[in-house]
Amino acid sequence: MQAVMSLYAEHDGITFEVVLEKGAFVSVDRDQLTQVLVNLLKNAEEAMAGKTGAIHVRVKKGPEVTLEVEDEGPGIPAALKDRLFEPYVTTKPQGTGLGLAIALRICQEHGGRLEAVDGAAGGALFRVSLPAVSPR
Repeated sequence: MQAVMSLYAEHDGITFEVVLEKGAFVSVDRDQLTQVLVNLLKNAEEAMAGKTGAIHVRVKKGPEVTLEVEDEGPGIPAALKDRLFEPYVTTKPQGTGLGLAIALRICQEHGGRLEAVDGAAGGALFRVSLPAVSPR
């Protein structure tokens, strides 16, 4: 997580606010979870294009470990909400519509979930929930 976040710095009026709760452990393929996080961050950045504000990244521990990526963009169009995780569904001219479908599959293969809800600031909030494990 920290390695991925070290690649992101403030740019074009977008800041990154990261809160990582210590002691949150999951048993996942590191490369696949990195792919999920990078996809969610890329989508958040694209949603913020032309706007200033923050992308919030939070990791919380509990019976499940929760990873949230929340942007301050325009939010998810109502017409798209029900189809968001379907392959080839995109609003981006250059997008393939595969990123969220792949991210969902990765989460499900690791016994978790991926959901999208309206964020507190009006943007989108994507929440990954994965079973917590004890540290080794």
